[in-house]
Amino acid sequence: MVALSNVQFGKRNEDVRTIHKALIARGRKIPDGPTGLFGAQTKAAYRADNLAHGFTGAEADGNPRCTCDLRLLRPRSVCLETGAGLRANTGHMYTYCHLSQRQVRTGQKVSAGKQLGLVGSTGNSTGPHLHFEMSKGSTWFNGNVAKPIGKGRSVMTQHNPHSVPTEPGVFVPIGVEGWQDGYDEAISSPPNVPRTPLVRDPDYADAWTQGALAGNADGRTEGWRWAYFDGKVRPEPKGETDGRYEPRDSGEPEEAPFSLPQAWPCVGEAPLLIMLEQFAPGESGGDGLTGRLLAKACADKGVRQLYLPVSLSPSPPPEEPTGDPLRDRGYWHGTVAETLEDVARQAVAQVTVPAPDDTGLVRYAPAAEHNFIDLLPVGGRLPPERVG
Repeated sequence: MVALSNVQFGKRNEDVRTIHKALIARGRKIPDGPTGLFGAQTKAAYRADNLAHGFTGAEADGNPRCTCDLRLLRPRSVCLETGAGLRANTGHMYTYCHLSQRQVRTGQKVSAGKQLGLVGSTGNSTGPHLHFEMSKGSTWFNGNVAKPIGKGRSVMTQHNPHSVPTEPGVFVPIGVEGWQDGYDEAISSPPNVPRTPLVRDPDYADAWTQGALAGNADGRTEGWRWAYFDGKVRPEPKGETDGRYEPRDSGEPEEAPFSLPQAWPCVGEAPLLIMLEQFAPGESGGDGLTGRLLAKACADKGVRQLYLPVSLSPSPPPEEPTGDPLRDRGYWHGTVAETLEDVARQAVAQVTVPAPDDTGLVRYAPAAEHNFIDLLPVGGRLPPERVG
């Protein structure tokens, strides 16, 4: 736990050192490293983090503060928090972020089932989603936030700190792609942070390193991801502190045209490039923007998830590149669809070939700028050569 009272300009202590490590992992620059001294470097890094999370003016002056009133409340009461959030004092602090509308008043008592607000995309967000946090006690900061308990993927991943220009004709900074490439490589490579590749552009290399630190941190805490279509081996963390990797219940209905019992958390841009081209014609991915653009397209059309039928074992790739990022790696794929029913006919036809364990679905649910996907093998069967 970090006490906010210890994280003040001029102080040197372990709480400041913890904050240093959190800021560095999020891609903020502190040249002297985690010294534990809150000086000018820490204030500049703090301000950069404030700005990246949508704060402006006096709220982004580099001085740490809690964004809500921390006075004691009656048990089970709820109050509004600045920054479009809510918190409840029940021994823990619960925060609901990025709301489009808050539907309770300050000091209002609520009971189970009461709607608190509407999901939105306010603040530092690329698409509508609910960012839920639970912290221990009334002192809030990165190191004090716990993961929500329950099934499904946590939404508390780290995000690309490099800004994407919105003006037409403005080049995307190389740091956007560098950070995303580093993040994807690290979250699929337990347990250690991978080495930065040797490249000519120092800005790309710096951003790649930042992304790798973030990806490694998320892999350890949120779970690793398999870069399946990049040909990487399945993540196999060994130690108790190295995180976890395992399939989870797919959540798909049992009465589907075929059995889809498992979902393997994966990461990779190649399937998303196919989905983006088919689902949002005219959009061009790459440069670290593919996940961001596909998430926005889904938000604009009100689509919660997409499916793409694929083969799970590669055939020999074509002699001449086709420009198709999956087929050029030897993987068959069908057409993107919004529902399981729409994609069923394609996958059923593919299942009838002599290799029934060679077919699956890529399922995509918007995850901000991240290239996160789930791989759903038909019948829960993966090709033997990929099982390991």
